[in-house]
Amino acid sequence: MKTKISIFLIFLFILYSCGEDSILKPYGENDGVPPGAVTIESYEQIPGGAVLRYKAPKDEDLLYVKAEYTLDNGMKREMKSSVYSDSLKIEGFGDTEEKSVILTAVDRNENIGEPVEIKIIPGEQSLYKSFRTISSDATWGGVRFKIENKDKGNFIIDVMTQDTEGEWYVAHTEYTKSASIEFAVRGFDTTPRDFKLSMRDQWDNKTDDYAINVSPLYEVELDRSKFRKYYLGNDTGVDEWGFSMERIWNGQNWWGAFNMCHSANFSDFPVWFTFDLGVMAKLSRFHYWQRLDDLIYQNGNVNKFELWGHSGSPSLDGNWDGWIKLIECEDFKPSGLPAGINNSEDIDHAVKGLEFDFDVSLSPVRYIRFKALSTFTSAKTIHFQQIWFWGQVIG
Repeated sequence: MKTKISIFLIFLFILYSCGEDSILKPYGENDGVPPGAVTIESYEQIPGGAVLRYKAPKDEDLLYVKAEYTLDNGMKREMKSSVYSDSLKIEGFGDTEEKSVILTAVDRNENIGEPVEIKIIPGEQSLYKSFRTISSDATWGGVRFKIENKDKGNFIIDVMTQDTEGEWYVAHTEYTKSASIEFAVRGFDTTPRDFKLSMRDQWDNKTDDYAINVSPLYEVELDRSKFRKYYLGNDTGVDEWGFSMERIWNGQNWWGAFNMCHSANFSDFPVWFTFDLGVMAKLSRFHYWQRLDDLIYQNGNVNKFELWGHSGSPSLDGNWDGWIKLIECEDFKPSGLPAGINNSEDIDHAVKGLEFDFDVSLSPVRYIRFKALSTFTSAKTIHFQQIWFWGQVIG
């Protein structure tokens, strides 16, 4: 038996040795003949580039078509499309001047066909279209920016201000490809302050500076140690499954904390619960985090809700006398993927949480009612991880 096994192994070794040279070579014999030239048919402008339409040569050993071009900053780029495609996307240009693109066909043995040049006029770069839409104004503790991004360009946005020595520094960097961009930079007193915003993309295209001087509105974060549960007669309990309302003020806003309030199952929406801020305050904004684990955007995570406020002593039976609606809110899943399937943008959005500003005309309140209108997957239970408030303490 050992002799038979040894003979078999020797046979395999000889077989492998004989075929090794062929295995390491490109598929098929190299005929040394380059493929024919690519025939360019048309192109369509896209932001910062174009989509080229072409006919590939008929060579049987054709592997791919390659486009080579140079960006405005001198960076050389190369794009490839397979033998099964008839188009190539060229992108990354910063202006709309005429550009040269070289197309070649390449076969399975890396023989390169005759180059063909096409001149294109790129579409306007998304970066500069969005830059022209910037609007800004003073907000609580800083400045708020709004930017339209209809092309959903992938941007890096830097906001700068000056330190006590007058030196400029980056106070905030926003990474986004949202169609509607809105964010605030906070943490400043009410003294008039200069801000500058600039935008860039992955190809190192950069905008000029957008400059603004604002006087931030005064606010402080409300002391969460003073918040208290305030149960009213028709409230829904959120102290189920070993969790409690008090947990939503304990500061645990990170992924996997397994920290939340949690209701039992109920028959239908809306449902609500009540708590005491411990002080009378003119509210400026709040920050909210859904449950941060593998159940983001599903189960009892709330996607539509309202906050109501009361300045006096709410009726213990839970009627709505004296309550005023403070804000209507909606969470969303950036990717739009089915429940249970999340990409990095979805996770980043959840971890970052939601921030909403209150209308400056609202009267001060002491009591808050969280009114849940629906959950992401229509589950008849609610849970979330944290809710923090800012404003001006009145008394």
